[in-house]
Amino acid sequence: MTTERTPASCDSCGKSCDSCGKLYRVPDPTKIYSCKACDGKVCADVLAADITCPECQASIADGDEFCTQCGVALAPENEGEAAKDVVVRTSRARAKSKRSGKDREHDRAATRELTKAFKFLKILRLWFLLNVVINGIVLAFIPFTFALDGFDPNLGMLALTIQLGTTSLMVIGLFQVFFRPFLWSVVLASMVTLSRAYAIVNSDYNMVVAVLSVVWALMFWALVIPTARVRKLIDANPDLYIAKRITGASGRKRSSSVTSKKAMQLAEKKAWRNALVTVGIVAVATISASFAMYRDNKIPNFEDSWAQFHSDWSSGNVDQVSQWFHESSRGSERARLEAISTNREWGSNWPSLQDHEKEFGFVEAEGQAPKSVVLQANLSDGIASLNWRAANGSWKITNLELPDPDFETIAAAWVTAWNTSDFDRLSHFFLNNEKMKRSLRSMADRRDWVSLPVVRKQTIDDSRDGYRSVYLQTDQGEILVGWTLDLDQWTASKIKPPKR
Repeated sequence: MTTERTPASCDSCGKSCDSCGKLYRVPDPTKIYSCKACDGKVCADVLAADITCPECQASIADGDEFCTQCGVALAPENEGEAAKDVVVRTSRARAKSKRSGKDREHDRAATRELTKAFKFLKILRLWFLLNVVINGIVLAFIPFTFALDGFDPNLGMLALTIQLGTTSLMVIGLFQVFFRPFLWSVVLASMVTLSRAYAIVNSDYNMVVAVLSVVWALMFWALVIPTARVRKLIDANPDLYIAKRITGASGRKRSSSVTSKKAMQLAEKKAWRNALVTVGIVAVATISASFAMYRDNKIPNFEDSWAQFHSDWSSGNVDQVSQWFHESSRGSERARLEAISTNREWGSNWPSLQDHEKEFGFVEAEGQAPKSVVLQANLSDGIASLNWRAANGSWKITNLELPDPDFETIAAAWVTAWNTSDFDRLSHFFLNNEKMKRSLRSMADRRDWVSLPVVRKQTIDDSRDGYRSVYLQTDQGEILVGWTLDLDQWTASKIKPPKR
């Protein structure tokens, strides 16, 4: 991009950048060109097209009596062309003296130093970016920990606060490292040192790990030394620093009325604003997600859940009662409840569960909600036991044990069928166990029993829930019949003939 200038004498046409000194061929001495290396100005000479302030060289509009930048009094307009010519000559003299060879050499050296500093700051900023990514990944997984079974929400909030603070510092450092390199290199080194110290203290002592941790922390502290010089270099050369586009506002793009120092301040404020907006978005998203996960997985009051279950149980609705079981066993428990309702002839009027006793478990700290409950309830024909466990924000039944159904009637029916040698009726007690049906027939054939020996006495062993052992005393000896509870129905599972 070029700017028209008032022609000057071509005898003094220059061809070097006024910032870095790089040589160029200037085809038109009446125009100003931009340096491709440092964005400085390349022209034949500092020409007198615009009136500039004799003190600060800021552009002055025609007719101004005072400089808009430094406030120095200017030649008034009514003094005529002679006064304006004095201002022009003074500005031209200052501009020519400004670009002495010594100044140009200083600018070249400063530009080289700033180029190296810029590369160093890029590496430092890349490390901040890497930390932002790692901490962001960890922060993204923290809300899901509130859904873990047995997770303490107080510890979760502490972990969330620490991780959010660490991530926020890394985000701010990512935006601010170009403006305050010394400060943020100290922050980074301090955080690395704290993390390494925590790792050493909270792990089994290992000399190799401890030495490597110390060396790793010292490497970051070594970065603090060059950043101090970088900051001094920036303060001494704000124009060149901006020209390197580090701040995002080069001298060519900003208004002529904005000084280099002001441009730096504006760029730093913009970086702060972007950092705070980013931190705010991350904080709101993470805290909202954590709260939502905690709300959805918060363990409800057990008494409320028990009251709702008791209402479903009293209604005799198998579908509603089966919903209280975990989904992995819900189908089998539903079939079992249907068999229980049918075999015990409950119909739609299931016996009430009353006078229950509760034993809470997994209370790890005072004030913490229990994670499991073992409940004993009185049923019409005995004691029912229900094991509850809190998971995924609700209470579920993991085991339901009802008192065994009446066995005396079944045992008496078996003896009646046995004494009458009613093999068909006896086979019925084996249900679908065809092997046991054949075993009963083969036992009678081997013993040459035309009719089964009459039972004189029977003894029932009920020491195990869900199992019964019946000893039948006959003239031929003692016969053992084993019974098992299958879907709330007593089934003959084995028969052992008397010894010969």
